[in-house]
Amino acid sequence: MQSSKTGYTQAEKIAATLTQRITAGQVRSGERLASEHSLAQEFSASRGTIRRALAMLQESDLVHTKPGSGSYVAFHGVDLSGPQGWTAATATVGLPTSTKVLSVDLIDTPDDVAGCCAEPQCYRIKRVRSLNGTPLSLEISTLPANDRIRAVLEHGLLGGSVSTTLRATGMKVTHGRQEVSAARLRAGEAALLRMPIDARVIITQRLGLDSDDQLVEFVESWLDPDHFTLHFEFEE
Repeated sequence: MQSSKTGYTQAEKIAATLTQRITAGQVRSGERLASEHSLAQEFSASRGTIRRALAMLQESDLVHTKPGSGSYVAFHGVDLSGPQGWTAATATVGLPTSTKVLSVDLIDTPDDVAGCCAEPQCYRIKRVRSLNGTPLSLEISTLPANDRIRAVLEHGLLGGSVSTTLRATGMKVTHGRQEVSAARLRAGEAALLRMPIDARVIITQRLGLDSDDQLVEFVESWLDPDHFTLHFEFEE
């Protein structure tokens, strides 16, 4: 957004303020800047705007980014968090999986994504992923029912893949968060996964947001621990 009074965007003004702090010695060489979340609160800006401001500082060689900690779900050791989607990732280890779409429903925007979704309705897509006919995971995705997604889903989920469908809309996850827990299967999920009721599974909830902190996809996955693990990487 551009200011009518100054002609500068909000990102440019934030970059100028941070540049002044750095050159004045308020932030010393090697010192970590405040987090994106903290800067977004300080400047009343979206995290996308903060990222654009930080990119300007990088271009001026005033700051540099350093890989931090992160976690990802792995299928037989293969990272499944990449943009290619799980089907392509599992094929790389010679264990290609198939996906069966169980339902695509238009629902009122659920409370767990209401804070980051401007749309009054969402699509909920439920599918089962299998290996050689044996179910491995139950995945439930929630997508905003915006015009771009509606236009694509009029013709169905592309290739049975949420990742492919999202790429067709031009929507892109830039950041988010993931929570992992363990739970016992209820009757409905147990039947879909062909596992005993009360069997323990890994549950991941992954919230993917765009550069404006708006929902791209929220996916809850029920994973068979015989095939999936959680990896965590960190850097001191």
